[in-house]
Amino acid sequence: MPARLKYLPVVIAFLAIFLFSIFPTTSLAAMSFTVDEIIDHPSELPVGGELEVRVSFGSVSGEKQYYLFLSFRKPESGAYNFGFTQNNDGDWIRYGEEFDNFYKIEIKESSWSGILKAKPDYEAKGFKGEGEYQIRAGRYVSSNNPTWIDSQDLRIFLKAPTPTPTPTPEPEEENEEESVSATPTPTPTPKAIKVMGATLSGEVLGEESTPGGIYLLEPSPSPEASGEAITNNKTLPVIFLGAGLVFFVAAGLSLWYTKWRCLG
Repeated sequence: MPARLKYLPVVIAFLAIFLFSIFPTTSLAAMSFTVDEIIDHPSELPVGGELEVRVSFGSVSGEKQYYLFLSFRKPESGAYNFGFTQNNDGDWIRYGEEFDNFYKIEIKESSWSGILKAKPDYEAKGFKGEGEYQIRAGRYVSSNNPTWIDSQDLRIFLKAPTPTPTPTPEPEEENEEESVSATPTPTPTPKAIKVMGATLSGEVLGEESTPGGIYLLEPSPSPEASGEAITNNKTLPVIFLGAGLVFFVAAGLSLWYTKWRCLG
């Protein structure tokens, strides 16, 4: 072996020691982001219940800022993520909303650990009814494309809300009293009354009478009486004229007779 190659392993070892002394080992390790546990892990989550989940970061180099969220998913492949995450202001943010609405953290050291709150979204497409679901976590940096991590097989049994039955309207019962009162009362028609041979009508001063009113009855002439009245109206002048002529003739004869006697 040449003399110059004889010391090559020593040189390589020295360089390796030098490099490790300059760069910390933590900077060479990959950053970890994990879902550690469900606080007070219940056997099932009732409708309207909430979960507290601990998540953590490790081997972080430099200062970082993330937006964290949790979701639920059926274990089988192709299922949709769904759920709400509570942000720093206590508001519940639905999965799929703008990334900067979720829980914001700032990491200034090499590690971070905290608790996130989550609850199911029963109206989401990913909710498949009562059953077992997987807990997932994700982080946003500066866009709506999250980096996902799967939990260490942490699962929870979700109860499904009971559907509210739609009430069937019942037919309304007919009220006999309302039916009777709804029937219009017939208006009585005033009848003509005969008084001492004259036909009397139910009219009040030429206007139509109302039920229960006071009637002023007027004679209504019969056809025969009307005919006689018309005939009498036509012959009356003739009678007066004839009577006048008879009177004048009689008076003339009486004067002539008186004068004739006086002369005789």
